[in-house]
Amino acid sequence: MKSNFTARKQSSIINLRTFHNWTKRELLNQTCSTLISETDQPITLLDLSCGKGGDMNKWYDNKIMHVVGFDIDSASIDEGRSRYAQLINNLKRKNVKQLPVYEFYVMDLSDSNNLVKIAKVLHNKKFNIVSCQFAIHYFFKNENSLMTFMTIVNTYINTPGFFIATTVDGLSVVEKLHNKSSIGNSIYSIEKKYNEPILSPYGNTYLVGLGEESDTEHYFANKKSEEYIVDIEELKNICSKMNLLYIGSIDFETWYKSFGKNIMSQN
Repeated sequence: MKSNFTARKQSSIINLRTFHNWTKRELLNQTCSTLISETDQPITLLDLSCGKGGDMNKWYDNKIMHVVGFDIDSASIDEGRSRYAQLINNLKRKNVKQLPVYEFYVMDLSDSNNLVKIAKVLHNKKFNIVSCQFAIHYFFKNENSLMTFMTIVNTYINTPGFFIATTVDGLSVVEKLHNKSSIGNSIYSIEKKYNEPILSPYGNTYLVGLGEESDTEHYFANKKSEEYIVDIEELKNICSKMNLLYIGSIDFETWYKSFGKNIMSQN
């Protein structure tokens, strides 16, 4: 039986994951640097759709000592808690005195009925950074889902504060799938499930496969992920209604040029 490390090394998308992790780290580094220049208060972070807590080392390396993470998947939250316990044990062995407090909770952030539950967890806490990495597309299922999500962002973001996210470029997907049922290669596939022309910014479903079927460590190689087109203009409209200033976005191609390493295949 292969170890997880060996499986990842042999994954067809290991270099993509390396680049994505660098991008998330750089985005967080830049955000923290900006906050440090604007406030002398400790930086706190709210992670919406935190998954398994895979960004934990990025938090700690940026001296973020308090993080709350929510995710709909209980197994991912269990692993996040386990990773946190391991981090604490490692720090204690090094005689580190100031230990981070990272909390993880199971929560469906698209359900407006859970706003009360979230309030009971967070109380009146405010966070300098609200983060959603590779997950905001799930909240474009319908208007209520996205409004609930953005209400959470708006309620718990501090001043100064930043909402940061990474996502598939919805407009690019629409353009590439125009008059086609699917696109892809040996590494990925995107299958269109929405109808053209698009009449609403919500509910435009597509299926994503990522990784080769032979991968023992993969995302959606054998089971495709159902996602929704991210309409940046709609997101900007909601931000405006909530008095959140939309700063802008940077495409992954630009990030890759900054990455400075040509590690990925053309596929």
